[in-house]
Amino acid sequence: MTMNLKRKRWILAALATILMGGLALAGPGRDRHRHHPGMEHGMGMGPGAGIAAIADELGLPDAQVQEIHGILAARRTEAEPLMKALKETHERVRQLAHAETLDEQALRDAVLAGAEIQADLAVQRARGFQAMMAILTPEQQTRARELLAERAQSRPRGPRRGSFGRGPGF
Repeated sequence: MTMNLKRKRWILAALATILMGGLALAGPGRDRHRHHPGMEHGMGMGPGAGIAAIADELGLPDAQVQEIHGILAARRTEAEPLMKALKETHERVRQLAHAETLDEQALRDAVLAGAEIQADLAVQRARGFQAMMAILTPEQQTRARELLAERAQSRPRGPRRGSFGRGPGF
């Protein structure tokens, strides 16, 4: 196998890993929001959900918590078709990667389509985050950023067990 072909396979594996990471993040949420009804399941979708998770620590009044609920519900509704499309794209990538003959261009196109969906989801998460920050007071915003930074540092980094980080053999 030539070095160029090996390099292409590793690049393809890296792109597939990125696509798979989006699906892993899109999985069901954990029961992290027990203190706020309606935020128990499926709310683990990015930084906005992080604000919901720290609502108790911020001492948010019920009115602000309800506004966060509304923003998260709207985000979830917006994300559903994107998540469905991402899941379908992932399945297409899997089928193409395991096909009898490799259609490299089709595989690249499918991976790039998945990356575009992930970009759309990232923008949507950022908009939700901005919307939630806008309802906080300046003091709450500062404290929220501090708490979110602390949580981000305490999260494990690197590939998760069972992720696609096993090289080109999948």
